[in-house]
Amino acid sequence: MRSNKRCMIGVQSLERPLGSTTKKIIFFFLGAMLMGCNHLFYYPDNHVYFNPETSPLKFESGFIKTDDGEQIHYWDFAPQPDSYRGTILHFHGNAQNMSSHMFFVVWLIEFGYRVVTFDYRGYGQSSGHPSPAGLVKDGQAMIRWLCKNARSPLTVIGQSLGGAVAMPSITSVESHCIQNLVLESTFASYRDMARDKLASFFLTWPFQYPLSLLVNDDWAAIHTIHEIEVPTLVIHGESDPVVPFKFGQEIFDRLTMAEKEIWPMPEAGHTEAFVPDSPVRSRLIDYLSQWPKSGM
Repeated sequence: MRSNKRCMIGVQSLERPLGSTTKKIIFFFLGAMLMGCNHLFYYPDNHVYFNPETSPLKFESGFIKTDDGEQIHYWDFAPQPDSYRGTILHFHGNAQNMSSHMFFVVWLIEFGYRVVTFDYRGYGQSSGHPSPAGLVKDGQAMIRWLCKNARSPLTVIGQSLGGAVAMPSITSVESHCIQNLVLESTFASYRDMARDKLASFFLTWPFQYPLSLLVNDDWAAIHTIHEIEVPTLVIHGESDPVVPFKFGQEIFDRLTMAEKEIWPMPEAGHTEAFVPDSPVRSRLIDYLSQWPKSGM
């Protein structure tokens, strides 16, 4: 998810300039009733915000086929061979596409990490239309491909919506090659997120429970968090206006493995952990350095 410009259900759908409060409410109710709410979590486009071909970055572009036949577009950025430490698989947020989100992780190349990022179905050049089940299939396809084409360690980083997709993706495939999981500004339940946004607007507050039931939570991470077995780091801004800190704390509390950490970020907003000059960048490098490096 991209900061708070184009974000979660209720933020864009209730705050976009539709002309009047009545139109806003009608838009939300019709969207909820006709499309089951989940579509309001996705704001893809195919605009190229940054073309890596115009940069000195060494990368490959390709497509992976999912189990249900969709073509998922990815970029694979390589570090200097003599500096390699591991592979990063990045699950990006809910708006735009990977070309606008890659800057959250591409800096890791300088520290010896191969960085692979991809677009969910319906985003960028990937085929299809986004849905909770579909995005998990996309994540599964990428993990399977990397498990066959890269040695451990493999670190999965999920930001905002990306974390909500990454968690069920790694618990529903043979993910022996995953070394650890990093979650930033994310949530475990689409329904709970919808309820939180409905509760924040006085005209929809009375309907927060019945309307949130229209959101399909079948593929939500809340059902599988307890199955995550790899070391997991949760990072969350304590002043996040899009995905409130309580959702990150809930994920941490539901994790059952011994090797788990949570890094609260005082006064930080949404997905601010890896922006330039963030002190969390160096902390992440130290955290990842706990695990041994291996070949690409």
